[in-house]
Amino acid sequence: MGNSLPVSDSKLLRRLKTAVRGFMIGGGAVLLVVWLALFGSPLNNASAETKTIGDYTIETSTTDPTCTITGYSGSATDITIPKSFLSDGTTYIVTAIEGTVSGYNYNGICTSLTSVTFEEPSSITSIGNYAFYYCHNLTSITLPASVTSIGEYAFFSDERLASVTIPNSVQTIGTSAFGWCTSLTSVAFAETSIITSIGDNAFYNTGLASVTIPNSVQTIEANAFDSCSSLTSVTFEETSIVKSIGNSAFQKTGLTSISIPNSVETIGANAFRECNNLASLTLGTKIQTIGAEAFHKCDNLVSIDVDSGNEYYSSDSGVLFNKNKSELIACPGAKTTCSIPATVASISNYAFSYSTKLTSVTFAAPSSITSIGREVFINCTGLTSITIPASVTTIGNSAFSGSGLTSITIPDSVTEIGEYAFDCCRSLANVTLGNKLVTIGNGAFYGTSLTSVTIPDSVTTIGDNAFSEYQDFDDKPSSSLTSVTFGNSIKTIGEYAFTGTHLTSITIPASVTSIGTEAFGKGYWGDGSSSLVAAYFCGNKPATIGTELFKDAASGFTVYIPKGDTTYDTWSDYTTQEYSNGLVFYKGAQWKVDGTIRLIATIDSLDPYAVGFVYSTTDDTPTIGEGATQLSTTTVYTSIIANGTTKNAASLGGTYIVAIPVSGITESIYVRTFATKDGKTEYGGVFTVTPANLP
Repeated sequence: MGNSLPVSDSKLLRRLKTAVRGFMIGGGAVLLVVWLALFGSPLNNASAETKTIGDYTIETSTTDPTCTITGYSGSATDITIPKSFLSDGTTYIVTAIEGTVSGYNYNGICTSLTSVTFEEPSSITSIGNYAFYYCHNLTSITLPASVTSIGEYAFFSDERLASVTIPNSVQTIGTSAFGWCTSLTSVAFAETSIITSIGDNAFYNTGLASVTIPNSVQTIEANAFDSCSSLTSVTFEETSIVKSIGNSAFQKTGLTSISIPNSVETIGANAFRECNNLASLTLGTKIQTIGAEAFHKCDNLVSIDVDSGNEYYSSDSGVLFNKNKSELIACPGAKTTCSIPATVASISNYAFSYSTKLTSVTFAAPSSITSIGREVFINCTGLTSITIPASVTTIGNSAFSGSGLTSITIPDSVTEIGEYAFDCCRSLANVTLGNKLVTIGNGAFYGTSLTSVTIPDSVTTIGDNAFSEYQDFDDKPSSSLTSVTFGNSIKTIGEYAFTGTHLTSITIPASVTSIGTEAFGKGYWGDGSSSLVAAYFCGNKPATIGTELFKDAASGFTVYIPKGDTTYDTWSDYTTQEYSNGLVFYKGAQWKVDGTIRLIATIDSLDPYAVGFVYSTTDDTPTIGEGATQLSTTTVYTSIIANGTTKNAASLGGTYIVAIPVSGITESIYVRTFATKDGKTEYGGVFTVTPANLP
């Protein structure tokens, strides 16, 4: 043996001599194997060394005469990696190439390299982590047949590398091994490839136009071919054993069609997201799990087909369902209309998300739908109307966010509207809320075009930013809301719930116990103050009140509180004024129009009262049931009172106008205002109409 071992330990030498003697006497190879098993290699006690040999830096093994190349300092453009190095009488066989990274600086970076070959017969088994990281000018490399693994970032961002052949010895390709090799248009796997895994981001953002996945591959990891925009064709061999396609594996590729092999059991989230050229997709027999948004924003996807032998999924008119069609999972992005079968009980999260071509969704009767999931119709900008079935109980977070809806009716069955369910529906001008609704989530109607909203008595919670303005950062306030009527069960009004709206007055029910910070503040856009001039509290001061509740309110803004209520005594933030509840009185104005007298009355009340007028020709203080006649209120010129129905007063001192027929009047008429509630009647002032004082 011509090479000496760098051994200085006397015990190690004695062991070696003993081993050789035993080998020579007759124990032979068996005794040597036993010796190695008991004591290990004589190099086990040696220390790894870093050596510089020519332009190369190597690190020697501690167990055998092998080494790893860790750096190259030369300036050559074409190099051949040696199969071994001779140092101090020892030949070190090269078995690996590794790199070290600090930020974006590779210690062994070879900016001038254009071509790399390997001296044969090569013993290199590992092209290690960062081996040729950021070799920007490298255009070609021929990998030796001995390589079994290609490590993480091995060729990352080698921007001029045009093609690579993966030998049949390679078993794994590591994370980002060829990521950002933007000129890499061809990768070829040997026919007898044994590769089992294509790692995370392995070919991220390369220039690949097509790829054939070897039949040995079992997993395609997350983002493996992500952002390969030129990749139009992916072929799986007939005997493919791929079981898993990872998250975002083919996201943003140029695929036009793909047939998933029958071996695949799992497709990860976003696996084919934003494949804008993808027109058709076929799922095999063994698919069991499909991740969220797997086919999200595939704008030209016409159909998702499923092999009839699949036990977990089915397809109808190109729409993806679970096997028994109780759940709608995904609707192709190119569809303009969708009819949802009566069997469907739920719509999966993201099922129609970003389907900008969708204009119509209908539900077959009797619908079984109980929930509309998260972001189901988000950014469906062409969807202007939809009838939510009466079976639905919950509307998920961001379910219709950014859609083109102009109006929506929430059925009485719905108890919860999720966070941001209708936010940024910029054309949404009308909403009717069902009478069993309990919770309006954070941002539920943020940034809509609603002008008024009536909150049902069933609602107890209005979340943060529920009706606040939209902030588009172009200095354009968006809110159109000028009127809100609260039901009598509201307990919580969240932070910024109505910030930036155009309310002029608000009435806070007695049920409210908590109001969040800046709930009725001006907001972030525009100059000056808000339009809010008055706030009316029907009951005690809420136990919890956030800071700057009415931030930047209009000049003269006043908080009206019940007369004699001492809970507000410590509230010095705003000017307060007491009001008496329920007093109705005649204001004194009159005029004649088309044979009628018009009278004006006001109500100093925040409780719901029915307001009307009574008159008599004999009693100067007429009351209901005492020979007085109740005047019709059908001609009232305000939206507050109509046909004698009970309505909340819009503001303190609300004005009501009534017309009294006076054609041919020959005697005095005594007219009196009144208000009724729960069988109790209160009267206001009396006005006498005589022939002499007619206008």
